[in-house]
Amino acid sequence: MTIYYEIIRNRYLPEHRLHMNEVFGELLYVTNMVFCNNENCELEIDKRNAIYKQIVCIDCYFCSDNCQSYGSWSIRYDLRKRKNI
Repeated sequence: MTIYYEIIRNRYLPEHRLHMNEVFGELLYVTNMVFCNNENCELEIDKRNAIYKQIVCIDCYFCSDNCQSYGSWSIRYDLRKRKNI
């Protein structure tokens, strides 16, 4: 017998997934939900359905094209201001 077979047979319990279903659901929520990066929008969105844009090595997620347009401009503006200080 291979080690893989021993691990599967002796240590993996199919019931584990049933018992941990609530934890797995919470883990998916925590890892996939973000707030829109537009400073005027507080909408919580799913990363998989969001508009993704990388601005100066910052990962940004937006809920709509309007938020993406204004949010990108706002982030760049704040970064330019910070550079001049």
